[in-house]
Amino acid sequence: MTKDISSSRRGSFDVHIADEEFGIFVKNAYNLASAELLPEDEFIRPLFLFIAEQLAGYRLMPSPAIPVRLHLGIIEDPEPNAFAEWSEDVFYLAIYSGQLLSAIEAAVQMQDAIGAFAQDFGIKPDSTGSSSMTTPLGVTNFLNHLRGVKNIEDLFGEPKSPDDPASQRAMLFTSTCIQFALMHEFGHVVMGHLGWLIAKECRTQLREISILETDASPDLQAVLQFFEHEADVFALEVLLRSAYQSSANENNLIIVMLAFLSTIFSWTVLEGTPGLTSGGSHPQASDRMLALPMALIGILEKMPASEHRMQCAIQKCSAIVKRVARKYPPFGSMQAIFSIDAVERADEIAGWMRKMDRATADRSHRIVP
Repeated sequence: MTKDISSSRRGSFDVHIADEEFGIFVKNAYNLASAELLPEDEFIRPLFLFIAEQLAGYRLMPSPAIPVRLHLGIIEDPEPNAFAEWSEDVFYLAIYSGQLLSAIEAAVQMQDAIGAFAQDFGIKPDSTGSSSMTTPLGVTNFLNHLRGVKNIEDLFGEPKSPDDPASQRAMLFTSTCIQFALMHEFGHVVMGHLGWLIAKECRTQLREISILETDASPDLQAVLQFFEHEADVFALEVLLRSAYQSSANENNLIIVMLAFLSTIFSWTVLEGTPGLTSGGSHPQASDRMLALPMALIGILEKMPASEHRMQCAIQKCSAIVKRVARKYPPFGSMQAIFSIDAVERADEIAGWMRKMDRATADRSHRIVP
């Protein structure tokens, strides 16, 4: 059982981290264990404290009479998964230990195979690493679990020095993957998605990987896909804005873009596998990654001065993704995000999202613009 290590309240949310109530909920609802965040932990625990402070500051409109209780924590399970759920007037945001492991795997693979986190992200063709990646990017541990194979001992490569700048950037990439996953799930709360579904008596949970759903009507599937797109764009805009404001160069922006693509890849790499996808409730991977140009458009509309740095980040990110795809061909689908066709398709989806926004305009307690 976990102990309540922190609670934060500044806006509309009363946020608790890895507390006893979260542990009881996870046990009763899923018969799974909640991971304890130990005081000596110098990575995950501080990261969750930072995220909690961010979430606590959001304000809803109309303002709730009392702060909305939100519990945040980690579930011990090998799936690269995350969810947002409502139960008895309380929201729960959970990320699985498999998702944390996936982020670490991807960071190590990109660092070891292509030197993705070198200074200024400058990658010279065939300058480092082996000729190919021998394991799937970021999901080796989970696939091994599905196959009943024990984890590969050298899954995380050679030990890394915490003082190495490249390792520090790899750690920032890992933490950004985790932030994106949790901000995406938080988006389902503050954009009124769960509230709308609850009011319609449809469901009380939205998760990334689940048993194949067959109960959703075509109309509900369209709404669910819209909610996923909107949560992706929300999370990306938050992280891109923070990255732009926290650094004078494009490096942090590149990390956010790579973290987004890597996380989406981990959620969609099993697309089409019975029992492991979310059926029609999630957009296809080829459409889901288009949240990146949609988020960039939103950022540029609000912060036009960021255009040059955003363009530099896109160019360097594109080079890294191309390099990863050479080493691990299945990741090649992510290269399409940087094409002209992607911008046109993103514009089509944005138009459809405006239509869906009007169709779900009765959502209540949405984030203050």
